[in-house]
Amino acid sequence: MRFTAVLLLLLSACASPQSQPVAGEASAPPRLSGDAFYAADGVKLPLKSWLPKGKPRAVILALHGFNDYSHAFEDTGAFFKQRGVAVYTYDQRGFGAAPMTGIWADERNLTGDLRECVLRLKARHPGVPLYILGESMGGAVAMVALSDASFPPVDGVILSAPAVWGGMGMNPFFHLPLSTLAQTLPDRTFTGE
Repeated sequence: MRFTAVLLLLLSACASPQSQPVAGEASAPPRLSGDAFYAADGVKLPLKSWLPKGKPRAVILALHGFNDYSHAFEDTGAFFKQRGVAVYTYDQRGFGAAPMTGIWADERNLTGDLRECVLRLKARHPGVPLYILGESMGGAVAMVALSDASFPPVDGVILSAPAVWGGMGMNPFFHLPLSTLAQTLPDRTFTGE
């Protein structure tokens, strides 16, 4: 009996962490609607915005970090709103109130959502400078998206503690335990505490 339990434990370590399916074909045009950003595949991502009166001087699209969500920009949004700058942020897939919370969304989903939201904001605020603000994982998503030559042009990017160190670039003493935990306990959330 112990041998079977040990064997099952070892086999579970071979399982890959869960990830969300990559967005398929567009089911409807992406759109911004009040408190939601609807991605091309129809996924509804909660949207928050802080809008000044009248035409904004600039627009900031803020991307939150890992294990965070759009609420992270409450103070930032209020600060910029008072200075005539519109701030938008959405819960990225797998985080906050977005669908499939706790399940990794895949780089293509995260960067694709960013691309579509940028296009919607440029259409909503024509001629207004648009900046991407990426915090931690949000900074990594912004950098990966912006490295694609076909990404729509923005007026700038603001990186706040961007997540640029991960995967095989990590020291093996960090990478091995993190990889093992991701594969053996994929539903568990670990914090810096």
